[in-house]
Order: sequence, then structure tokens, then C-alpha cells
Amino acid sequence: MELHSNKSADLDLYNSQKEYKDKLIQLEIFLMFAIDISDAIGGIKVAPKEWHKVTASQLYTRLTISCTSIVRLLPWNRLFPTTNNFWDYFSVMSLCRNLIENYHTFFYLCIQQINDEERDFRKLIISYHDNCEKYKIYKDSNAEQAILEDFEKNLPFDRKAIEEHSFFINLPKEHKNRISKGESSMYLTNQDISNLIPFDTTNFRAIYKLLSNQIHCTPMSFARMDDARGRGQCTMTELSYMCICINICTLYLAAAILDMVQLFSERKTVIDKEKLSNVELYFSGFQTNMKDNS
Repeated sequence: MELHSNKSADLDLYNSQKEYKDKLIQLEIFLMFAIDISDAIGGIKVAPKEWHKVTASQLYTRLTISCTSIVRLLPWNRLFPTTNNFWDYFSVMSLCRNLIENYHTFFYLCIQQINDEERDFRKLIISYHDNCEKYKIYKDSNAEQAILEDFEKNLPFDRKAIEEHSFFINLPKEHKNRISKGESSMYLTNQDISNLIPFDTTNFRAIYKLLSNQIHCTPMSFARMDDARGRGQCTMTELSYMCICINICTLYLAAAILDMVQLFSERKTVIDKEKLSNVELYFSGFQTNMKDNS
């Protein structure tokens, strides 16, 4: 009876390893294509009013780099082969949440179909938040007074421009307060954006909470450590967590690829049609027409 049980466990582990490897190969293929997309749009000149295209390129590059780091951490990957296979789902989950937030900012600033006035308002908010954060860092670092005075002089003007904007007037009071204080870079939450992006995010809240608990080192991230998880060994639990992360990365990377192809449609002729078709086919299984993306 024990021999049969061991054989069954070995078979389950083998099947889980195969599933993991298959998913990892697909992520690697999409990642290499994502880099091709980045090369294809390099050097494009855009008008000042199309600032969101420059920002899209920056955020897309950041997302691709995060995905590359994730693949590098994943055992048995083909892009960065090593004999030292260490199973670290804590770090992978941390990067995975960062990748989701990266895509949300990418969608919010660059992809969502909104008019120029609202897009420029979003730029005002994010620039103001950026400068507020810089000011806090400089102040806490005891920077030269001249540097601090420059921020103290200009930040009130930036705040005034935001508070007098037509879109600011209609925001909920709690959003207004946080934006005015420079505490928020966006007036939509991650949940709001998740509800808007045009693919299935039914499980976003649960997944985001799972990933967040690993980042913040809550009891969920360490209290259940045992021989089956959190020891750097290949186990069913580790494989399960890694597969969740790979699924998330593949989906958001595929979405970003298709967004960039559409945003820079003038370069579509130099993009590999077969590779693009494979991404489109994969992504079609997650698309939904039930969301209001306006």
C-alpha cells in the first residue's frame, strides 16, 4: 500500500513539473517576442501632444525587465540556464505583483481610450506626485536649501493647476484630499483599473491579496513554512505557486504586447506575424466584452 502511495505521489510530482515547464516555455517565448516589439518601435519620433506614447515605451520596457527578472528566478528556465535551481516563490510573487501594478499604470496613462483633456489631467497628477515624493526624499536627506526652496516655490503652482482642472472638481472628496497632498499618483485604484482592462480579472482581488501578503511579510508568508513550502526545494506546493505566477505574468505580458502593437500600429509591418498571431490566440481566451473600457 505504501509503495503504491509513493508511486502515485511521484506521478503527481512528475505531472506538475511537466505543467510548470510547459507554462514556463510559453512565457519565455512571449518574453523574447516582447523584446522584439521593443526593438521594432525604437527610434519612433512622436509629437509633444503624444507624450503618452513615450510613457508607454518606458512602462513597457520596465514591465519587460520585471518579467525577465522573474524568468531568471524560475528554475529550469532556458534563457538563463543554471545547475543551481532554487525555488524562491517569495521573490517571484513580489515581482509578480509589481508587474501587475506596472501594467495598471501603463493602461491608465497610455492605453485606456479617453480624451486628451482627461489624459493630460492624469499627467498633471502623476507629475505632481512625482515632485512631491522627490521633495520628501530631498528633505529627509538634508539636501541643500536651494533645492528644497525650488520645490517649495513650484509645488503650490502645480497643486493649483490640478485643483482648478474640470476633472478634479468631479472627483470624490477622499480622492481630492489625497491628490492635493501629493499622496496619490492616480485617481483610480488598482481594483478600478482591473475592472476596466479588457480581459478576465475575476480573481484579481484574491490574487492581489495573495501576492501582497508575500511582499509585506505577513504571517501568511512565513507561518506555514514547512518541508513542503518555503525551503527552496521543488515540491507540489512550490510548483503550484510558481504556476500561478507564470500564468499571471504571461497574461499581463501578452496584454502589453498587443497594446503596444496597437499603439504603434505603423510598425506592425516589421513585426513577426506568426508570433503575433500566437499571442493573439492565447489572449483571446481571456478577453471579455463585458467591461466598459471608455
